[in-house]
Amino acid sequence: MPESLLQQLAPKGRLAAVYRPHDAPFGVASLWTRSGPDFTRKSLFDASVPNLDEFNKKPEFTF
Repeated sequence: MPESLLQQLAPKGRLAAVYRPHDAPFGVASLWTRSGPDFTRKSLFDASVPNLDEFNKKPEFTF
């Protein structure tokens, strides 16, 4: 989950999303909760959804 997205959560805020590691064939529906500066993730159930282009890693310039 992008840190910039989590930082937008209000105190005690929650975010529901499907979390899928880069090399995993399917994801896990998860619930992130903010408690002060910390975040926790609770796994809910297995899920499979298409990736949104906005969340795909963008190519970076390197030498």
